Amino acid sequence: MLNLCFEVGAYTTLFPEDPVTFNITDVRPSITQVTGPDYSCSELSFTSVTVSDHGLYECRANQRTVSKSRMFELVISAPPAITSSHPSDVTVLLGDPHTFICNATGYPAPDITWYKDGLEMMSSARVEMSPGVLHIIHTEGLDSGNYSCHASNSVGQVDSTVTEFFVQGLYFTKQPPAAVFLSKGDSMILNCSAAGSKFEIVIQWFKDSVKIKTPCVEPG
Repeated sequence: MLNLCFEVGAYTTLFPEDPVTFNITDVRPSITQVTGPDYSCSELSFTSVTVSDHGLYECRANQRTVSKSRMFELVISAPPAITSSHPSDVTVLLGDPHTFICNATGYPAPDITWYKDGLEMMSSARVEMSPGVLHIIHTEGLDSGNYSCHASNSVGQVDSTVTEFFVQGLYFTKQPPAAVFLSKGDSMILNCSAAGSKFEIVIQWFKDSVKIKTPCVEPG
């Protein structure tokens, strides 16, 4: 919250019984109006202003059939504050869409940046970005990770809490190519690994649909 207190005065000498008034459509506790005993002077006082006090104000002096007014804009600068909730973890099914939301207040209006595993994200064919919104059209295994948003303006910056995002559904992280061509006597190593499950994943090899019963050894 910013602390600011100032006064704006307006005076008229035509007819004392015609008051000077401030045209305020949304009065808040931080705003008080004091009018002089002859109604020709009025003061508007702002104390401990908040961003909600930002707006266009009008001082109007009325004299029977004549009216004068003066408008001014009150601009409140404030650092960003993230107002949306960010769960600690989210699980979605492989291929499903998902949307992250990051709402932030502040003035000037904060810019929102998205991060995955500490790296800034960019839009792509599968990932759409609009102010405060990150939308994954259809999730893939590589989308699993830690997501957060960053809000910043000329006054300050703030980070959201981190959401651990998990894509549930078996998928290969490494797999052999569709075809391998070797000459007699050559050597070859094929790699195959999978992820997408919180349970143990077992990898098995087959040749011509028959399981290969080669002993499994730990990589050294």
